[in-house]
Amino acid sequence: MAAEMLGIGRTKLYELIADGEVDVVKLGRVTLITKRSIDALIERHQSRKSTELSAKRRRGRPRISFVGLRG
Repeated sequence: MAAEMLGIGRTKLYELIADGEVDVVKLGRVTLITKRSIDALIERHQSRKSTELSAKRRRGRPRISFVGLRG
């Protein structure tokens, strides 16, 4: 159900758990993923995306320097 909520497959969800991106609660043989953990995952990835976009906007067009290329 958590994979469906995130729109990812079970294998990707298992990778996120193994990487510590998603917190789990074990109750006997059942593994539960907290809603808080899912919300935090989404928040981290949204803030990462906005940071990447603002960094790209600041850089602008790359400048090419021809100094030292004369032969």
